[in-house]
Amino acid sequence: MLNHLRQHDFGPLSTNIRDLFARLQLRVDDDQAWRYFTSEAGSRLIERFTQMCDEAVEEGGEPDEIGRIISENTVEIVGFRKLRYQAAGTFRGVVFGVAVGTAFSLFVGLGVVHMLVSLFGSITDELGAGDTPVSVPTFLHVSGLNIGLLRMLALTMLFINATLSSILLRIVDGGTHVRHLQDFPMLL
Repeated sequence: MLNHLRQHDFGPLSTNIRDLFARLQLRVDDDQAWRYFTSEAGSRLIERFTQMCDEAVEEGGEPDEIGRIISENTVEIVGFRKLRYQAAGTFRGVVFGVAVGTAFSLFVGLGVVHMLVSLFGSITDELGAGDTPVSVPTFLHVSGLNIGLLRMLALTMLFINATLSSILLRIVDGGTHVRHLQDFPMLL
């Protein structure tokens, strides 16, 4: 079977399959040859399915039936992984889109508030500075609004959003625990 498999191109696994075939042809230690194969492949999935196949054959199972079952399970798991990668890519796009939209709307809103504060501040100054002072409505008293504090609150919200989003992306995408450190600066 391996002689037939080594004729096909399995990408990065092709070299490992040819090495496994060569080791098994030497007939020194089949178990050790399979262990080398699984460690060189670097795939937990290959390691588990190889162990299952080995144990099932040792217990007296039919190799053809075991191979068929393992093949079907492998195809199904690879299909699930592809779906997960697609969902993670979609989620990544949504998270980055929300981050950009939030930042844009916050800072446009801050610009509008700053413009209104300066506009209403000049109106209240003109109304209150004439010969006959006019009573200014309370909704026009915006001079006490601290734009710097609002800007700092917006930055804090963006920082928290970037932190939580990068952690969520790492959970959905998988990978190492420091993966969110790659996404955090881009989100921020």
